Amino acid sequence: MISFKDCSLKFYFRYGGGLKESADLEESAEANTFGSILHESLEALYTPFVNRNITTNDIKELKNNSTNC
Repeated sequence: MISFKDCSLKFYFRYGGGLKESADLEESAEANTFGSILHESLEALYTPFVNRNITTNDIKELKNNSTNC
C-alpha cells in the first residue's frame, strides 16, 4: 500500500499492468527497444478509449493522474 500511496500510476504499471523490471540493462536504448517501450506505453494509455471518442475531459483526467507522481 505504501507504493500505491507514493504513486498510483507506478503501482498500476508494476502490479496491475504486469510490467516488470528487466534484469538486463542497456547503456543506451536501441531503436527496437525504444519502439517496444513506446508501443506498450501508448497501448496501455489508449486501450481504455478503444471504440469511443476521446474528450478533452479524458485528456485532462489523464494529465492530472500522471502528475501525481
